[in-house]
Amino acid sequence: MTSRNTEFQTSGLPRLDLATVERQVQQTGAYSVLEWLLESALLPYPAYERWRQGAIPCLEAAIEAPAEHWAQRLQQGEAHARSLHLAHEAQTYFDWRPGHSEHALALSPDPARRALLAQRWARPADLPQLDLFLDNGASAAENDLHRALAARNAAGAAQSYERLCRIAPNHCGLGEYEVLVLYARHLQQVAAIPPEACAEEMEGLLEEIAPLAHARLRARARDYLAPAWRRLAGALPRDRFDPGRPDLHASCAELRIPDWDAVIASVQAVPDHAEHAALLSRLALALQHRKGHEAAMLTWARCSELAPDPSPADLTRDASPRLYRHALAFEDLDEPLEPSDFPAWLLLQEPGLLHYLNRPTSPVPVGATFLAMAELLQTRARGADEVAARRRLQELRPPLLRAYLNRGSQ
Repeated sequence: MTSRNTEFQTSGLPRLDLATVERQVQQTGAYSVLEWLLESALLPYPAYERWRQGAIPCLEAAIEAPAEHWAQRLQQGEAHARSLHLAHEAQTYFDWRPGHSEHALALSPDPARRALLAQRWARPADLPQLDLFLDNGASAAENDLHRALAARNAAGAAQSYERLCRIAPNHCGLGEYEVLVLYARHLQQVAAIPPEACAEEMEGLLEEIAPLAHARLRARARDYLAPAWRRLAGALPRDRFDPGRPDLHASCAELRIPDWDAVIASVQAVPDHAEHAALLSRLALALQHRKGHEAAMLTWARCSELAPDPSPADLTRDASPRLYRHALAFEDLDEPLEPSDFPAWLLLQEPGLLHYLNRPTSPVPVGATFLAMAELLQTRARGADEVAARRRLQELRPPLLRAYLNRGSQ
């Protein structure tokens, strides 16, 4: 197969370029194939959890793309890791179920793909180094503690923590690890959150537990925190939304798991969700990760109508690179437009979005300039006379009509 054909086949998958590898190394200390699959949503987090709990026989079965396509992406990632002179260490993943913690989980029945999925690349200086004179088991005990916390094994975490206390009583992180172990016990002992305690629980997670987990557990923090977010999501309302307390909605917690399908369902359960920028920003992210790129673009555009204060670039910083590039280009126009004009200008750059305006997958912009641009583009697509449609856009925003005419002449 030629490289051109291979690139065509994989073009629908998220990119795995050098910048992606570098960013992951900077954030977590290593480039991990599993981490990339989770970040890109090729491996949905709920499916990953089922695999870790023995419900899915091998990791490959949970990846939402043809094996030959994602394998090509992982080969590209390996080449980038080698170009950065990272050191390779194969990973073994273990079952999270009680009593199965020593059971290694299957990655793929194919040896080549199994080797790809096990890859983790770190800076040589970050790899564990055993000093026969100075190492007293503290590093091993700390790693066991990380593993137990990520596996939601509160009893095992408590044992590893006690071992670390005995081996390294002056360890600088003992106090922080104690908080994480106690919170893990709390999750197991207190099954439900009373509605009146949701605000306090959310505040504690956002301001104390989550930052602590990310600082100490790094890439494993997500596995540690997911049960807490899911427990909180179960206590928060889904069909009601208070704009004055935007975090107290199930979608806020589900976003942090992340469980993208649950976010979509929870946001859409609010009857007037299309009127709330906070909900739409969550919905846009979820649609983006579930491969609804056009629906995500329209949702971001509607969000920009409701939240005009952030610039389009600031608003879409977490959007797809394609949309973010549009937002940057919008702010760099020779003839500047108002932020409220971004949806109309975006439609001009992405006329294919016209086909999604009448689909129920996402909210769409309703601003006057957007509707005028949509009418003009639809008129052109029909081959009808454009005079009236051009006049309406001219009356609303002359620079948008000039942008339309300039694009048509290119």
